[in-house]
Amino acid sequence: MKRSLLELQGYSRRDLITLIEYSNINQGKGFGNSIYRLSKKQLIDIIRDKSLEFNKLLKLKSYFAKNKYGGPEKILSVIFDTFNGSESNPIAGSYFTFRYIAKTPNIWYDQHPLIACVSVDNWGFSGVNFHLSRFRNYTWSELRSPLYKLKTEEFNYLKTLPYAKLLYSRQQ
Repeated sequence: MKRSLLELQGYSRRDLITLIEYSNINQGKGFGNSIYRLSKKQLIDIIRDKSLEFNKLLKLKSYFAKNKYGGPEKILSVIFDTFNGSESNPIAGSYFTFRYIAKTPNIWYDQHPLIACVSVDNWGFSGVNFHLSRFRNYTWSELRSPLYKLKTEEFNYLKTLPYAKLLYSRQQ
């Protein structure tokens, strides 16, 4: 990483702007014309930050290419280790994964949900669980981990991993 940052120092400000404009780095950032007012250091920081995000997904893919999955608990543990630092409060329209224990009796639930958050309320939040292919409510007291916010490409990769843990909640 240091080598690539040093290499970026050799680029002109205009070259860095062109790199951002013609890559996915600018996508959804809303820079508009303000990108032309940024310093060379700010432009390098933008590229570096995007590289770190990309490296999280690359690290996860690389791990599972070299290692056996090891079951849902191991997969979730690797996901949490990889996305450490991306903890967030739920935001409608965003993707998340987390650990969860249902309190509602006599239902099948996913202990490792992968969701698209639909709404946030005082009692918790709602979302579409992609492991169950259904809409679910999640109360704050049922969360057993932070919520890890995912970017679209991370979410799409996690959909391919077999880490759903379906359990039946017993009468309390």
